[in-house]
Amino acid sequence: MAACLCAGDLRHRISLQACSEARDEVGGLVATWTTLATVWAKVEPMSARESWYRQQMSASAAWKISVRYRADVTTKLRVVYGARTFEIRGVTDPDQQKRFLELACDEIVAP
Repeated sequence: MAACLCAGDLRHRISLQACSEARDEVGGLVATWTTLATVWAKVEPMSARESWYRQQMSASAAWKISVRYRADVTTKLRVVYGARTFEIRGVTDPDQQKRFLELACDEIVAP
C-alpha cells in the first residue's frame, strides 16, 4: 500500500523522458526522447501474461513504479530503468497528499 511508502523505499534510479518530434533530412518526422529528470524510485512487478494474437505469441508485464510527487508526470512520458523502457499507462496520487506518485507501466519489449 502506498501510504506505507517512505523515502527509503526509493532505491532504483530511473529517468523520466518526454517525446518530441523533429524533421529528418528528407522531411519525415522522427521521434526523439529527451530526459526530463533522473529520480529515485521503487520499481516492482505487478503481473505478467502471455497471449496469442494472429498466431504469434505476445508477452507483456505490468509494473508499478513509485516516485516522489511531481506535477509534470503524465502518461505522455516514459520511464527508463537501466536497459529497460516502460510506457506509463496511468498516474495516481494514492493518498492525495502530493507526497508520492504511483505509475502503472507496461514494459516496452523490442520485437
